[in-house]
Amino acid sequence: MKLIYIKSTITPKDYSVVREILKKERGEKLAPFVYKLSKLDSLEKYLNKENINYEVYQENFNKSDKKAPAKSKSKAQELKKAYQDFAKNQKLKKELSIGKIRPALVISNNAQNEFDDQIIVAPLTSEPKEVSKERPFTVLIKVGKGNGLEKVSKILLNRVQTIDIEKRLRDYIGRASPEIVKKSQGALKIVFD
Repeated sequence: MKLIYIKSTITPKDYSVVREILKKERGEKLAPFVYKLSKLDSLEKYLNKENINYEVYQENFNKSDKKAPAKSKSKAQELKKAYQDFAKNQKLKKELSIGKIRPALVISNNAQNEFDDQIIVAPLTSEPKEVSKERPFTVLIKVGKGNGLEKVSKILLNRVQTIDIEKRLRDYIGRASPEIVKKSQGALKIVFD
C-alpha cells in the first residue's frame, strides 16, 4: 500500500475525479488530501495530466511484508504526524472559538470547581430539531423559576467538555432542579457505561 499526498489546491471538478478514481481503485481517504491505495497508476496519470502537485510515500509495512526503505518509512511517518498535528490544531481552534454563547450545565464536582482552573460542562441547545429528538443521553429542561433559561432546551450529556474557567465561562444564569440533576446523572451513566 502507498500513501499519496495531494499538495496542490484542486478544483471541485478535480476532486470529483479523484474521488471516482479512489472508488474504482478501492482507495481510502486517511486525511484531507491524503489517500491510501494499492495501485496508484490511474490516479498518478490523472494528477500528472492536470499538473497537480503530489507526493507518494510508502506506507509502514507489517512484519510479514518486505521492509520499506528507511527514507520512505520516515516520510510516511512524517506525513502521518503532520496530519495528526493538523487535526489537533483544528480541534484546538474549534474548542477555542466560542461562536455563539450557549448555556451549559456544570457537571464537575464542587471540589474541582473550587480548586481547578477548568470545569466539566454539558452544553445546552434550544434548536427545535434537537429539542424534539428523544435520546437517552439528553435531558429536556423547560423554562423554569431559577434556571435562567429563556427557551426549552436539551442538555447534551454526550458532548461533555472541559473548559477553562477564565477563558470560556461567562455569567451564572441559574440552577438546575434536583430532578434535572438526577436525570442528567442517569444520562451520564449511559454515556460512560
